[in-house]
Formats: sequence, C-alpha cells, structure tokens
Amino acid sequence: MGTLGQLLIVDDNVELLDLICESFRGIGYAVERAETGRDAIVRYAARRPDVVLLDLRLPDLPGEAAFLRMRQLDATVPIIVVSANQDLGIAKDLLRRGAFDYAPKPCSLDYLERSVAAALGVRTPARRPA
Repeated sequence: MGTLGQLLIVDDNVELLDLICESFRGIGYAVERAETGRDAIVRYAARRPDVVLLDLRLPDLPGEAAFLRMRQLDATVPIIVVSANQDLGIAKDLLRRGAFDYAPKPCSLDYLERSVAAALGVRTPARRPA
C-alpha cells in the first residue's frame, strides 16, 4: 500500500515534533523528521520529500538559512514554514522567496493537514475519530 506522500518535518521541540509526525503517519503519510537545520538539509538532499514543514527557530542555524539552502537544492518541493516567530516581515519574505505557506504557531493539526494536502494537490484525508 502506498502513502499519501513523503514529508520532512523539522522542529527542535521534540514533543511537538512527535505529535505532528504521529498525526501525519496516522492518516497515511510517510514521515521523516529532523531536529536541526543541518540534519534537515542532509535529509532533504538525500531524499527529496514531497513537502517540508519547517520551523524557523532551530538550534544550529536559522530556519531561513535552511529554507534558502533547500530552495537551492530543489526549488520544486513545497516548503511550509511553521513558526512561533510572529514577524510578518519574515513571513512575507519567505513567501516571496517561494514558501508554499506560512503557519504561525500555535496552529492546529487540521490546518497543517489542509496545507500539506494543498501543497500536494490532493484532497485532505478524512480525520479519524479520536
């Protein structure tokens, strides 16, 4: 059985990363995870995901730097920036540079699922009852 798509989810908050990864796995996505920007770039380069969810605040380098490096490697992969940084200037800049979407934290899993589905050009899968 295939998956709905391959995701790379990047966040240094392990608890949040676990939650997001499990949610997407639960509805049928293949998920790879990274807790640092450098690890994300390595994983991105090795195996181009279908969509990236990228936090901007990472412990080793700014998320903007990881974003720009990923765009250099392959500008066709949709990147959804997810960040607690409420700086709308950064959001506008990254959208102008090719980010597919910008989701300010906290955001719902439903919103992220719809954004990923839109990035893939597919309908949002039905949520399983809790």
